[in-house]
Amino acid sequence: MTYSLSDLTKITGAKRRSVQFWAECGAILADKDTERAGTGTHRRFSRDEAMVSCVIAYFAQMHVELPQLTDLAAKFREMLPGIRHFVEQAISDEMVVYLIVQDRPQGVRMGTAGCRRDDPEEKHIDVDRTIGRFATEHLHEPDSGAIIMALNTHLAALR
Repeated sequence: MTYSLSDLTKITGAKRRSVQFWAECGAILADKDTERAGTGTHRRFSRDEAMVSCVIAYFAQMHVELPQLTDLAAKFREMLPGIRHFVEQAISDEMVVYLIVQDRPQGVRMGTAGCRRDDPEEKHIDVDRTIGRFATEHLHEPDSGAIIMALNTHLAALR
């Protein structure tokens, strides 16, 4: 399945011009056959890029600047093959999945934590510990922070 710029605007809730700007600046990547097709050809985006656009839309709402949005998009895109199964389960709402983003002096780091909705309480405790560890690591590093994002919420429009 591919998505148009208009589809991504609806999915993310972002303004059309913002999504166009993300595409022009390389934060989201159009399919190669539509990117270079010329005037009058509408760009198409893969399902992966729709996921990326949902993630960066959240950060754009927090007024994160374009260079950082592009970096966040690249990091999420890079880790997506390893977490695709969890992301798809977050989209279908079978699993609760969190994306943890740490802004550290040595660069941005991303991780995930999640559990199935029907898992026993022990699994939820493991998720809480993982999130807590990621979120508090910045306490020992000045000028760092962490953001925890529920992917289920931000990817729900892809259901």
